[in-house]
This record gives sequence, structure tokens and C-alpha cells, in this order.
Amino acid sequence: MTEKYFIDSNVWLYMLQEEDTNKYLIAKQFINDKISKRQLVISWQVINEVTCNLIRYKFPEKQIAVIIEWICKIAYIENFTEELLIQASAFREKFPFSFWDSLIVSAALTSHCKYLISEDMQNGQKIDGMTIENIFVALS
Repeated sequence: MTEKYFIDSNVWLYMLQEEDTNKYLIAKQFINDKISKRQLVISWQVINEVTCNLIRYKFPEKQIAVIIEWICKIAYIENFTEELLIQASAFREKFPFSFWDSLIVSAALTSHCKYLISEDMQNGQKIDGMTIENIFVALS
């Protein structure tokens, strides 16, 4: 079975903005490596966060629409459900996650991802068989 990778919004934004050359190259390579095997997973929250940031960075609306379509074509999108929200609440009791991070963790686990790729959480932390991985850690 192919391993699945939940990609947090910060990884997408590094790849789309190209401001930080090193992080851009790492994010682009990582995502491109996973596209052909259909290993990418996101949630609607990721789409919303990426879109809000692209608007803030003054991306043209037509370009934002193209980006949204592209991400939706290359990644499986986990929907919000009552169970996902309740699971996120349980994670907030158990771990020091923000509301938003708990939703990301819950969506990744609901999608049976082996890895959650994020710069915002503790690199190497394991949660119910899933590992949080910061692909930018070598740059620190």
C-alpha cells in the first residue's frame, strides 16, 4: 500500500510564493515526488488557509482559482465530519495543539496518513501511528 502524506498549508505556501528559495525548492521537490503516486492528502481547511494567504499576498484572483483547481486535482481532500471534530477536541485535551492544528492532525489520521508534513508542529512526534515531519528541519 502506498504511504499517504498530509500536507499542511505552510508547505503549499512555500512552494507557491517562492520567497524563501531553499524552502521553495524543498517543498516543490517533495510535492512533485508524491504527485504521481497519488500520495497527497489535504483537508478543506488547508485550501482555505492557502487561499486566505494568497489573497493577503495580493495574488490575482484568476491565479488563485487555478491554484485551487490544481491542488484539488492532485490531492485527496478529507471532509470535515462530526467525528473528525470530536477527535480534534480529544487531541486538544491530550496534546498542546491549537484548535486549527488539532483539526489538521485529526484530518490526517482520518485519512490514514503515515506522515503529516508541517513546519508548525513538533518534528518527529508520533500520534496513533502517524509521524509529524518537518521537511525543512535541515535548514534550521
